[in-house]
Amino acid sequence: MICLPDARGENEYAGKPILSLVRDNLTEDEVLTMIENGADIQTESPGRYPLPLMHFAARGQTQVLEALLKKGLDVNAAPAAGRTALMSAAERGQKEAVEILRAAGAKE
Repeated sequence: MICLPDARGENEYAGKPILSLVRDNLTEDEVLTMIENGADIQTESPGRYPLPLMHFAARGQTQVLEALLKKGLDVNAAPAAGRTALMSAAERGQKEAVEILRAAGAKE
């Protein structure tokens, strides 16, 4: 998926919450393209996982998870419910995601 800038120099992903763009049939490479092209990776998405890091950890999408961590997301961020990405990954049996989060400093 290639994202070309529009006439103003922006692209279709700039500033849009990543979880509002993600669909079940997207590949990890397509999600990575969204991130590289300015999709908002900080915003919570009501009715879904509250943080993008939790969303991708729970699904075991390790390439996306690593890209989010490289962008500086807090590996220990926990919304009001107190759940972390590590908890979400462990709960879903995503062993590789758990290892990536632990290596990034996730606390149990």
